Amino acid sequence: MEETWSIVKTSLAPIEVSAAAPPFARACGIPFPEAAAHLRTTRGVVIRGLSESVARSAAAALAAVGIACIAVEDHSTLPAPRPYFLRNASAASEAFVVHRETTGEVTRIPWADVRVIAAGQVVEKEMRKVTTGHQRRWTVLNTAIGLTTGIPIPARFGMVATTRTEEQSDVREYFDIVCSDPLQHYRIDGGRFNYSSMLPQPTPVAQANFCYMVGGLVRMATAAACNVLPEYIGADGSLSLEVFSDVYDYERLLTWLLTLHRLGIRVQDLPGSTGPEDRDRTVQMPPGASDAAS
Repeated sequence: MEETWSIVKTSLAPIEVSAAAPPFARACGIPFPEAAAHLRTTRGVVIRGLSESVARSAAAALAAVGIACIAVEDHSTLPAPRPYFLRNASAASEAFVVHRETTGEVTRIPWADVRVIAAGQVVEKEMRKVTTGHQRRWTVLNTAIGLTTGIPIPARFGMVATTRTEEQSDVREYFDIVCSDPLQHYRIDGGRFNYSSMLPQPTPVAQANFCYMVGGLVRMATAAACNVLPEYIGADGSLSLEVFSDVYDYERLLTWLLTLHRLGIRVQDLPGSTGPEDRDRTVQMPPGASDAAS
C-alpha cells in the first residue's frame, strides 16, 4: 500500500488564509472552503493523507506565498499517546520524576529523553444542568376535585424548581510532557496539582505556582520541542501562553511539536517567532506571589 504524506508548517508566523487558500486548494484538488478551513485551524500539521506528488506540489504552492513548510510521510505526524494525568511529580537537575498515585511507582525520566514540553490555556466546554429560582404555580388538582364533587377544596400554591441544560466553559492551565523509550505522555492540570512536590515554597495561588513550575521545567528540558520560548517568561515569573479552543486544538499543537522533534527541527530556530505581546493571553503573576515564593 502506498504511503500517504502530510504537509508540516516550519514557521511560527501566522498563515494569511486569503492569500494561501486558492493555490493550496488547487494543488490539493479540494474545494476552497475546505482548504481555507485546514489553513485557518492548523496548529502546524496542515493536512494529512495526501499522495507524495500532491503533498510536494501543495508544499511548493504554500512556499510560493511565503509559508515555510515541508512534505513528510504520515508516520512522522502520528500523535502522542493519551495522557496520564499527574497529581504529583518533581524535578531534579538530571531528570523529571513521575509519582503514580495508583501504584506508588516512581519513574525517573532523563531530560535527554523528553521530546516535547507544552503549556497552554485550554477552554473546556460541557453541558450542565442549571437550576434557577423557583416559580409559583397553581396546583389545579384541588380545583378539579371541587368541580367534580361539589365539595369546595381551596386551591394552593406549589413551588417548582426551573431546571435547564446549558453549555458552560472553564479555562484550565495544562502542562504536558512527552518522553521516549517507550513513548509516554503525561499531563498536569494546573488547578489540580500538588505543587508541594515540585516547588520548595508553593504560594497559596495555584496559577502562580503553575507559572513558576512551567518556567523552571522549560529551562531544564533544553532538548525538547517546546511552545514556551524563553522570551515568553517574564522577569517576575509570569507566562505568555496560547489559548486553545478545546483540548483537541491543544493536542494538535502537541502533534506538531512531536513531529518537529522527530524531524530534528528546533522550535527556537523556526522563522517568525513572536514575542509575548503577540500571544493570545498572558498569565499574570498575582500581586505578592513573587514575595511569597522567595
